[in-house]
Amino acid sequence: MIKQTSCVITGSFDPFTVGHFCLVKKALEYFDRVYILIADNPDKKYMFSTEERTAIIKDALNSPEYNGRVFVCTWHKMTVDWCIAAEVYTIVRGIRDVNDMAYELNMARTNRILGEEYEASIDTIFIPTYGDVVSVSSSLIRMLIKSNSRTWCKYVPNPLFIKQVLKLRDEIGTKNPVKEPAMA
Repeated sequence: MIKQTSCVITGSFDPFTVGHFCLVKKALEYFDRVYILIADNPDKKYMFSTEERTAIIKDALNSPEYNGRVFVCTWHKMTVDWCIAAEVYTIVRGIRDVNDMAYELNMARTNRILGEEYEASIDTIFIPTYGDVVSVSSSLIRMLIKSNSRTWCKYVPNPLFIKQVLKLRDEIGTKNPVKEPAMA
């Protein structure tokens, strides 16, 4: 068996949460490189555009300890297709509860079967969440933002940047005021 040095963490990241941030940090304990693959499904409605989600993640991970080790990508096809194209065969998923586990286990089996069509072994590693991040979800944060609650700030790693995105969006009157920044 070949030791994998890279993994991918997939999701919509709408927005990127402290739970996602903890998952990236934990994955870096096991892998040299972590790819964050942002789902871009044109049939789904997002609070933040793909460019905004990319910028939010890059801002949250803008630190020397992540440079050259964490890479942010977008994708509009199936995760397995990205894994094959990028030659990254390990998917890392965070698990908050038994509901997540049931869903993610089914998804892991599906990715494994789809990978076999390419003669590739796609493995999924589950990392449980602990402490304060267990109840954090992007949908909770979106709900709090929409209700003008200030408590959402404690659930994201970079609330000031997200506030800037939301303020700029309001001033310009567009959903996509942020252009994707470059990341090493």
